[in-house]
Amino acid sequence: MPSKPLVAAAVAALLAFLPYAHAQDNGPYKVLRIQLVGGDGGMDYVTADPDGRNLYVARSGPAGHIGVFNLDTLALVGDIPGTSAHGGAVDTATGHGFATSKAITMFDAKTFAILKKIEVQGNPDGYLNDPQSPLLRPQPLRAEHHRP
Repeated sequence: MPSKPLVAAAVAALLAFLPYAHAQDNGPYKVLRIQLVGGDGGMDYVTADPDGRNLYVARSGPAGHIGVFNLDTLALVGDIPGTSAHGGAVDTATGHGFATSKAITMFDAKTFAILKKIEVQGNPDGYLNDPQSPLLRPQPLRAEHHRP
């Protein structure tokens, strides 16, 4: 049985966080819907394509793939198998998507078919997109791989 000082300390700790319980109600962002995506493998980040109205959920590991969900309904609309990735990005000007995997996977953003694999050094973890340039630069997982 817990001692009274331990219970008092636990209650005091919980009360200290009470003001933050409704903090999310005051901000400009609200959770509108939660969608469970399930599946095997890790998940690093998701990418929304506002022009194509898709949400890309990259899964890593042996059964890696990218689940593609409709951004409005959150219904599963496609899958890019065989791609163990940290995340992805879509270039709406070309209609191509890129998954941060080793090798980088290039796919068609409408059919989700894999177009090709691009060998790279390091282990890409994200992308830097410069709207003033036609380049989409993969970013390394570790700082020691980065060269300005």
